[in-house]
Amino acid sequence: MPVSSSELQAEIRALRERLDTQTAAHDKIHQCEGLALTLAREELNGRLESMNEFRAQITESEAKYITRNEWDAQNSTLRVKVEADGQAVENRLRAIETAFTSMNAAMLGPEYSKATDSRFRGLEKLVWMGAGAMFIINLIVHFWKP
Repeated sequence: MPVSSSELQAEIRALRERLDTQTAAHDKIHQCEGLALTLAREELNGRLESMNEFRAQITESEAKYITRNEWDAQNSTLRVKVEADGQAVENRLRAIETAFTSMNAAMLGPEYSKATDSRFRGLEKLVWMGAGAMFIINLIVHFWKP
């Protein structure tokens, strides 16, 4: 059966409308995809920016750390100073001990000075133990990081 011209025209119009609707829908899909890509890019840039800020904070805090060489140099300087201070204290204690021993020997005689000598040696040990304990406590407090 032959198709009339008006039916053909109606079919063409329907096809054109359908094509226009599909083209508009296709364009809308591309717009949505573009918007989704833009939003994803902005989100990614925000994450990268926060990561860069975190990296900068870590770099800044690492700059405040001392290096192994600095630690070794400061620690060896501190050890030398502690040893020198310990030697000075020991020399001072021996001088005091000698002064007391000679003073006691002059006042009480040689029998009493030997007993006093052993007391001062015990006192000297006690002072050294106290100084060592204070040194260890100072190191712990100085380097303690809770």
